[in-house]
Amino acid sequence: MVRPQSLARGIVLALMLILPQGRVAAESITMRQAVELARQNNLAVRAASEDHQAALWGVRSARASLLPSISFSSSARRVDPDTYDRANASLDFLEAMDIDVEPFMYETTYETGFSASVPLFNGGRLWGGVGLAGAARDAALHSFESTVRAIEVVAKESYLNVLRTQALLGVARDAASASERRVETAGREVEVGISGRSELLQWEAQLAEDRMLLVDAENSSVLARMQLANVLGLPLDADLEPQDVSRLELKARTGRFIGLIGENLVSEDEARRLLALNPDFLAPGDAARISARGVTIARGAFLPSLNAQGSYGWKADGDIKPDNEVAWSMTMFLEVPVFTSFRNLSDYQMSRRSYLAAVRMKEDAERQMIVGFRATAATLKSRLKGLDAAERFVALSDERFSSMENMFDQGMVSGNDLIDARVAYDRSRVGYINALYDCFISLAELEQLVGESPAVERTQ
Repeated sequence: MVRPQSLARGIVLALMLILPQGRVAAESITMRQAVELARQNNLAVRAASEDHQAALWGVRSARASLLPSISFSSSARRVDPDTYDRANASLDFLEAMDIDVEPFMYETTYETGFSASVPLFNGGRLWGGVGLAGAARDAALHSFESTVRAIEVVAKESYLNVLRTQALLGVARDAASASERRVETAGREVEVGISGRSELLQWEAQLAEDRMLLVDAENSSVLARMQLANVLGLPLDADLEPQDVSRLELKARTGRFIGLIGENLVSEDEARRLLALNPDFLAPGDAARISARGVTIARGAFLPSLNAQGSYGWKADGDIKPDNEVAWSMTMFLEVPVFTSFRNLSDYQMSRRSYLAAVRMKEDAERQMIVGFRATAATLKSRLKGLDAAERFVALSDERFSSMENMFDQGMVSGNDLIDARVAYDRSRVGYINALYDCFISLAELEQLVGESPAVERTQ
């Protein structure tokens, strides 16, 4: 649940980003705040929320179909003078005989009344419609929850990708700066005759390559920031500065999953238990329930239906006021299907087969989610091991690069050897950055599957 303090901070941040104002420094934002903003502003979440509200009204509509309905009607009918005269031609004769009768037709006829209808028995079709609406409501709720969870993962991934591209941009800038310094040094050495021009050309070629990589890194950083603003539902030029995440935070957040990323894969029964409340795991069951209600409705087509209808109104006359004689009526409608050219049988068989297909799809979807859950846990475990290896690789590459720099300054190794050592060091840094943020992304995916505890969220 979103805490009021965090929600207030998120709203204030959104207003600062949306309202017109002068150029200010980038607004610092935590991952938790990013998730909150995505929940509030993301258009997919809003659309799913509206779908859920529509489904709630669908349930109310289905329940209302079980209750009586009353309607009021009023009509006015006008006929042409010739028709009016012909219909009342005998009135003169009756009046001559002192017989007082109302006109057989009015030039303008007004009729007013009420009518009511009550469904008494419908073969279970109305109740089946209520159940169908309830299943659709649950499906819409689970779809909304699933959308929220998916957007949370996308928000975290976008947040982490901004940090990733920033870190990679730092590596690219360091590499380009180092090459620029080496080009300057090599140029001075060529001028004084200490080294040949081939050494300078090597460093100039390396500098050109480093500058190309720097341009790509800068573009990736811009795109990542734009993607983050898009996911959070903010203006695409919003200036956000995500707070960095650390290896210690990764260790703290993976602590609750130690049992899932141990030596053995999580069992199928354990995975099913952990996924029991996941909306994606429940959604196939909603589809099966909807199909089951369809079978109930189709079965009701074989049964009779009984409805009652009543009316109360004033006699039609030429006065718009309902002040004449009144009349009421009550009608019972009994309808028994005798022969429908096997249409009801065909509808029943079709709905039954659809239900069986939905049950099989539910079983298959649950198995696929269990497979995906176990694969996500295994991927996180593998990436954590890879992160340990990448961390070790960075330390060794750094040590080797420092050693090669000293040896190069003493003239013991060539420029090519130093370039190779520096490229290996840069590659190790890139590998560590990717390994770290890949671990965080896998962790976010696993949290989305089993749900994120409040204790973990407070650490953000």
